[in-house]
Amino acid sequence: MNLWQRSIRAVYLHADTGILNEQDACVVIVRTEWNAAIVDALEKGCLTALKRAGACPNVITVPGAFEIPFGIKAYWEAHKYKDDRPLAFIALGCVLRGDTLISSMYAGPLQTASCN
Repeated sequence: MNLWQRSIRAVYLHADTGILNEQDACVVIVRTEWNAAIVDALEKGCLTALKRAGACPNVITVPGAFEIPFGIKAYWEAHKYKDDRPLAFIALGCVLRGDTLISSMYAGPLQTASCN
């Protein structure tokens, strides 16, 4: 069983964990500047759902998908001992497959970093 399959299995086995009280929960969306048309639509959907649930979303922007894990870590390190520490992070980025190998180079490390 690979890392992705273990992650999915863990979600199904522990469906009662996570944010149990959404009211005023601090949720941080970390989004990229690249592929803005796609990421903007994803962000809009997230904000709508979070606000409907009563959460307090914060949005931070990083240059590209590769910087998402670093943005999450930096935000966590700056807020982990404060009253407004995040209960969850949502990572929004889009890596398109094109004529170069960039998407192949990013896919593996991004999945690994996001799951750790």
